[in-house]
Amino acid sequence: MFEGPFTQGAKSFTFFIIYDSIKNPTKKDFLIKQKEKYPIALVNDLPLGKKYKWFLETKLNDGKVIKSEFHYFAILNSLMINTKRFKAVQNYNKKGKILDGLIWCDQYRCAVNRSGKIVWFIPGEKNSEIHAKVIRDFKLYRDGSITFINQPNALRTDIDLNTIWQAPYIGTISESAKEDYHHDFEVLSNGNYMILGNEKVNFSNESEKDTIVSETVDFCNIIEFDTTGQIVWNWRMKDYFPYEYLINSKLESQSGIINPHANSFCVDEKQNAIYLSFRDISRIIKIDKKTKKIVASYGLKLTDDDTIFETDLFRLQHDIQLIKDNDFLIFNNNETTKGKTSSVEIIHLPNSKKDSIYSKWQFNLKCDKHSTGMAHRMGGVKILPNGNYLICGGSLNRVIEISPKKKLLWDFAFKQIDTSGYINDKFALYRVNFSPSLYPNYFRPYLISKNEITICNKGFENDYFLIQLIEKNGSVFFSMETTVVKSNQEITLRLPFDNLDGFKIIVISKNTGKSKSTSSKMN
Repeated sequence: MFEGPFTQGAKSFTFFIIYDSIKNPTKKDFLIKQKEKYPIALVNDLPLGKKYKWFLETKLNDGKVIKSEFHYFAILNSLMINTKRFKAVQNYNKKGKILDGLIWCDQYRCAVNRSGKIVWFIPGEKNSEIHAKVIRDFKLYRDGSITFINQPNALRTDIDLNTIWQAPYIGTISESAKEDYHHDFEVLSNGNYMILGNEKVNFSNESEKDTIVSETVDFCNIIEFDTTGQIVWNWRMKDYFPYEYLINSKLESQSGIINPHANSFCVDEKQNAIYLSFRDISRIIKIDKKTKKIVASYGLKLTDDDTIFETDLFRLQHDIQLIKDNDFLIFNNNETTKGKTSSVEIIHLPNSKKDSIYSKWQFNLKCDKHSTGMAHRMGGVKILPNGNYLICGGSLNRVIEISPKKKLLWDFAFKQIDTSGYINDKFALYRVNFSPSLYPNYFRPYLISKNEITICNKGFENDYFLIQLIEKNGSVFFSMETTVVKSNQEITLRLPFDNLDGFKIIVISKNTGKSKSTSSKMN
């Protein structure tokens, strides 16, 4: 995003961007020549790893042209654009049927545009492998912040990776050195944070040969923090899950106990319940948030005494999401070791014994010649604003977008190239997310006459604004609200005063609460 000063009587503003190495540029040398109505511009597709300079040309109504001085910046490089080591692969790009925007790829540690070019990334890739640290579950929020898990930490940062909030590192719930945050991290509607944590529990079990079998199992904890880092709610698996089901399970285990491997959750605010999904026992449980009791279980029956809504509609699943009315979107990895293919499912889970489990929609990941259809691990799915499905294939190392009618519209993957030149599928994404751009909310106010103000909304979210006139003593003299200003649009308002000299003008976004000011003196 580029900005320059507003000049009264300006007809247009043009941003010129060029490589810094070019000393005497001609017209053909400019990478960007972008004309705008106001001096603010979102610029796309600048190559990584380059140094740039830019200036703003302001054209006045009388034909006069004002050129600013040069400004300088550089964009860091990413290991992922090294074509000797990585190859970006794309087979589909139905531009008229997909939303323009960015795909956030967690274990690639970057966001790519619809052409597969990196537009944002976590810097500092000095290791030989891109997965020096596990990054999971990138999300961009409407205030411009992002959340992700950098195991064993969980962070909320701004777009420049400055920390806004970090999950407390001490293991208060697990009664250990740390909570070991993993897999799933959500900002709730009340502004609190909910995260999965692991707790290592030691078990000893007598076998048929009267020997003791000991095993450490990762039990899942769910922790809700407020914005100050205080724990406001938690659920400890050790206290509520019948772990004798894991010891006496029908599933094969060399050690005598099954490691459940929790990997995702979702919140049902209407029922005040939380659904928690376990991969290795192919089970989803429903937790009453008030009592913390497990009130329903769905999936694979572990023992003869297991009280569960039994189904084979999913196995070894990831990324459970509540759609509505107990319909859930699930990435079904399935039993690929038995030759079964993975799929994306919409499954209805019952609330009572009078109800039943059934599949409402399914997409088989053996969808074309580029896919084996077997996601042995990881994976996820999101419903996009246009109703399409964005599917992360996990260990299939592929992201695809399909229509509700299951038409392939878009795909993307980074392939790794080894020292012999062989292209492999070593990468595996856990999840992907979508955003229209890097800037959900971005605006700038301009005083265009003695009592007229224009507000440009350059964010991808519609917004409305509060305008305030502030006196020298800091008190609010006058305030008014705008109507909704759509994305990439502007609004001009005449304030009911002949002259605004002496006032500070503040404009506040109602989406984010962030404010920007403009001078009450004309240029």
